Amino acid sequence: MANTIRKLEQAAGEKGGQKAAGEGGIIIGKKKGEAAPQSQTDITKLRSAIQTLCQSCNPLGRCLEYVHEDLEAMAKELEQWKALRRRKMAELAEEEAKTEASLFGLQQELAMAEQDVADKRAQIRFFKASVVKNDGAVEKLLASGQRRVRGEPRVCVGGVCKPVGSTVVNTGGRMASQAGVVKHVEN
Repeated sequence: MANTIRKLEQAAGEKGGQKAAGEGGIIIGKKKGEAAPQSQTDITKLRSAIQTLCQSCNPLGRCLEYVHEDLEAMAKELEQWKALRRRKMAELAEEEAKTEASLFGLQQELAMAEQDVADKRAQIRFFKASVVKNDGAVEKLLASGQRRVRGEPRVCVGGVCKPVGSTVVNTGGRMASQAGVVKHVEN
């Protein structure tokens, strides 16, 4: 900056051609041919610009004075929100634990019910298979009985089948057939 001032002084001295001994600095004066009213308007414009600048900066300065107070208030509010969040997270974890504990018994009941359903379906499949097997055996027996005598009613006692109308007597005396009627014989 000092170098700049020296250069300006030298330039002013060279232009003016007059440099007094011991005089230094910038000489501010009117330029030749410049009218006074224009400088007066420049000063008026400069004053109005400075006034506008001050009017704009003054509220900004007042706002900056309260920034620290606002920052402190915002920091306190942030801490309040963080504390609230911590409390709510703890409550949430507690409720989740309670829910898991209450659901544990219900989940066990559900698993037992699903196992019972699976067991019952297995039993149903077993009984259906037995029915199909027995149906096959009955069809086989019926087919063998129809091959021997077609159209005649038959009575089977103790594995022996005879046409109805003939007498069938079991040696144990339990079943007997006479004239197409099957009777239970008591000893």
